[in-house]
Amino acid sequence: MKIPGRSLFASACLIAFSAATGSLAAQAPSAGRGAAQTSGRWEGVARVPGQGALRVVIALDSSSSGWQGSLTVPSQSPQPFKFASVARAKDSLILQLPPTAQNGVLRVALSPDGRQLSGLVIAQGQGSVVAARAGTPDAAALLAPVLRVEQSREAANRLAKSVPPAKAPTPNPDSARLVTSDIQLFWSALDKAPPDSLAEYLQRDYLDKASVGVRDFIQGRILSAEDLASYVRSHRATYDSVRAVNLDVTKAEADIRNAFRRLKELYPPAVFPDVYFVIGRFNSGGTSTDHGLLIGAEMYRDPSSLPGIVSHELIHFQQRYPSGPLLEHSFMEGSADFVGELISGRQINNDAHKYGIAHEAALWKEFSAHFDDKDYFPWMYGRPTDGKPNDLGYFIGYRIAQAYYNKASDKTQAIRDIITARNGHVREILTMSGYAP
Repeated sequence: MKIPGRSLFASACLIAFSAATGSLAAQAPSAGRGAAQTSGRWEGVARVPGQGALRVVIALDSSSSGWQGSLTVPSQSPQPFKFASVARAKDSLILQLPPTAQNGVLRVALSPDGRQLSGLVIAQGQGSVVAARAGTPDAAALLAPVLRVEQSREAANRLAKSVPPAKAPTPNPDSARLVTSDIQLFWSALDKAPPDSLAEYLQRDYLDKASVGVRDFIQGRILSAEDLASYVRSHRATYDSVRAVNLDVTKAEADIRNAFRRLKELYPPAVFPDVYFVIGRFNSGGTSTDHGLLIGAEMYRDPSSLPGIVSHELIHFQQRYPSGPLLEHSFMEGSADFVGELISGRQINNDAHKYGIAHEAALWKEFSAHFDDKDYFPWMYGRPTDGKPNDLGYFIGYRIAQAYYNKASDKTQAIRDIITARNGHVREILTMSGYAP
């Protein structure tokens, strides 16, 4: 799975709303005492699912010509987003962000004592924002834990950037290493850590000692020791429930090796990187980098499911063409599913396939209108809001690859074409496949 990196406020649509009315109907903001109380610089914290706590600065100014202001997320960029508009709706301010911030909207209200601005935030799930006057003890109290997270992320990013150059992958399927040492490091850190020092132990005994696989897994996934500690504390029972499987991933080694050998038979140019079994925040089953395949071991409750995801990521490692817009990216993911299933005998997107087979014609008609979309959601990388299963784009790409393979008389050449997408020409493959449910 390859997901482009994204900035919270620059890519996720933030919508804060009134719990009482559910409405964003706004009036012009009033001047006077309320405006004077709200004007100024506010520092605080935004909490959005998947992003953790982020320090934010809200600047507001009211004058006879109207309101203006900005939002800054210092950990992501020193440059503020200027609000496109500021309006009042009952007791709340509607802060409209510009198109460069995906037209996001925040709705905040002043506390009765005038010391805080707070409101709700929605960004692929409901979040919140709370801020106090810059420079006040209230602001310092809000920011203290967030600054600790920022410092932890800086330390983690230094680790992520300190990786050695990647070694060349081996053409021998039996020579790639399956690295499981990070699993033991993670659980040892948890066992030794006092409840109030978990982040410190995860930093010292897990991240600092970890393999290059964990360091590659930091950005966009682990984030930092503080972020990991926070998630572990709130989901400890879930981690504990997969511990036995984590410590027994070697049971999957024989099947993984067999899948590697099968790929070499089907696709002689195949190369084989090391495979790192790491532990993150239950947000990624696997990915690939120049250093190898990274498997989020906490995501799997049965070692028998590991060969499927390893095989999927192994195909990604062979793919060297640009992923492009929705059609091309769906084929990249779906073809990794298809060839991964050929070599491992396991399908990793069963829910999408079950739904897709039952609704294939309707899905294809809908998908066909979005070939050139640059945004992959709701077809991939998120839960659709209409109740459909995740990753139906994978299913579409799989079915195109399958149709191409089934139609080809030379299966060896077909595998080569599918893995390379005929040098990136996915639309050529689609035409040649005859896929049209």
